[in-house]
Amino acid sequence: MKSKYFAAVCIVAIIGASAAVRSQIASGNGYALEKAVVASGGGVSSNGGFTIEGTAGQSVTRQSSGTGFILDHGFWQFDLAPTAAMVSISGRVRTVDGAGLRNAVVALTDGSGVTRIARTSSFGYYRFDDVEAGQTVILNVRSKLFQFAPRVVSVTDNVTELDLLPVGDNLRR
Repeated sequence: MKSKYFAAVCIVAIIGASAAVRSQIASGNGYALEKAVVASGGGVSSNGGFTIEGTAGQSVTRQSSGTGFILDHGFWQFDLAPTAAMVSISGRVRTVDGAGLRNAVVALTDGSGVTRIARTSSFGYYRFDDVEAGQTVILNVRSKLFQFAPRVVSVTDNVTELDLLPVGDNLRR
């Protein structure tokens, strides 16, 4: 308990010392700061003797005039790129008469050219998980018995019951 209290006191002391070191006393003529944003990461005012550094793109001051000013430490805002949600694509590969086609190979090629493979179950079902939403993918089916046309799918959410049907008749007839 004492160590947690001591650590908290040390943190508060460091933050207070940091703020005291960064601010300087201005004397002489008055000046006014109004919503200053230091875009280049620091600079010197034209009517005073203080420097604001390490604040690239951050709003750190409020309006003030006279001999005193208020300096807000602000906060660092990280511009994180949005991440795409991961979704799944699933369905069934069927024969010309509608039955499930087992052991067919389903290939999913994403917008980056990466191809993933799934083999159908004994009832013809396939599934791809962790597909990035917001892209267009191509599904191809390889089978010894049937030919399939490539299927282009725009993925915005989970895709279920995407049945893949052959074109033409059975190849072994």
